[in-house]
Amino acid sequence: MAELHPINEPHEPPRAPSFSALFSLGFRPLYIGGMAWGLVTIFIWVFVPDLISPQLGPLAWHAHEMLWGFIATIAVGFLLTAAATWTGANPVQGRALATLCGLWLVARLAYSAPGTAMLVLAVLAETLFLLLAALALWRVIQQAKSHRNYGLPWLLLGLAIANLMFVNTAHEGNYNALMAAFQIGLIDMAVIALLVARRVIPFFAMRAIQGLTLPMHTGSGQIQLALGLLAIITGLLGLPALSGSALLLTGFIGLYQLQGWKPWRSGIAPSCGFYMSAMPCWPRA
Repeated sequence: MAELHPINEPHEPPRAPSFSALFSLGFRPLYIGGMAWGLVTIFIWVFVPDLISPQLGPLAWHAHEMLWGFIATIAVGFLLTAAATWTGANPVQGRALATLCGLWLVARLAYSAPGTAMLVLAVLAETLFLLLAALALWRVIQQAKSHRNYGLPWLLLGLAIANLMFVNTAHEGNYNALMAAFQIGLIDMAVIALLVARRVIPFFAMRAIQGLTLPMHTGSGQIQLALGLLAIITGLLGLPALSGSALLLTGFIGLYQLQGWKPWRSGIAPSCGFYMSAMPCWPRA
């Protein structure tokens, strides 16, 4: 048997710990924070509900933190990272990203603390977090003239406005208005999810299945995004009939897009589109 030749790999000295990589892309700290906070809120809700601040009440606090504290956090992290590929410029990194994450953390802790002053602090921090993220997106989208992404910052603005409405109605004890504000937040997140799906499903399905060609649905996606924004705006203005009609059309467009993606051929392959490790190879929008 021939003797195996050893491979001499270059030796690199160990690197000193650094937070630069953590705050180089939005999804890294926000995914970690969002997932950790999701676990913490479930633990509090199940085992120590007495820790929940009476300013919002247990039900409103739980609903708020699951939507704005967990789901919206993941969405912001995704958009800040994907926009770097879609526009060719990183929206926020380094100290600016650390500051953004600090605002998010202040909001989470303040929402859980007693006292009206802490509730005001939480609302201010949450609003700044969403507004600054929207401005960061708008800056790179505007610089790149990425017209198809102009709706992204407005979706984050919609989340901020819905959050203000939710907290205000929860503090006042108006249950009907509370549910209306929560539904607007859910609609906003659904529109973001549709946008994400339209970007990642065809790309990763085509990478997974050789010879499969799927449309990106750019034209219908723009119409879908416009209708989604219309549904959010009319919902905020208290026009449920118009909001519902816009959502119905948005859903029909989603069904049209789904059949164009040939689900009978791609099977479960689209699910690989949500693995964030593949982000660097995403197509530019």
